[in-house]
Amino acid sequence: MVAAAPRGSKGSASREVDTRSARRLGSLSVSRRWEADFDEWPVAGVRLQGAGSSAAPFESFTDAVDAILRREERCAIVLDLTGASPDANRRRLTAAALDARHEPLERWVVAGALVVPSPVHRGILTAVQWLNPRPLRVAWETFGTPADARAWARTQLRDAARDAERPG
Repeated sequence: MVAAAPRGSKGSASREVDTRSARRLGSLSVSRRWEADFDEWPVAGVRLQGAGSSAAPFESFTDAVDAILRREERCAIVLDLTGASPDANRRRLTAAALDARHEPLERWVVAGALVVPSPVHRGILTAVQWLNPRPLRVAWETFGTPADARAWARTQLRDAARDAERPG
């Protein structure tokens, strides 16, 4: 069972998704999908759930990001790409999806951390971020482990809260 935030919910209530129902009869593969993780809120996660070698439907990625943005609360997002297949088409789709959410991302997201275990893929994603014609005014960093990404995200939230408290 995987917990996922219900559509339209701002709260931390969750619904249960039975991943066993996604199994194909006579096969060991399980459907994969992206899920929003609110366990360490205000550090929100987006990560792959399920097993198997099939690619997760891209719509599940945008659904997970939208679930975080629907909360309309300041947060940090950790996008864990562990187990993902970051080909050029998926990078293009991701860039377009984030660009379509540009304003709410800048309004609600203090910082974003990408978890990319492969040093080669980390380099590619860093270069893609540099070349973005419409970069988000949000701190973004790339990490090799989820723990490092979450620690950085917590620091960014702490720093942003401290800055907001200073008289301007």
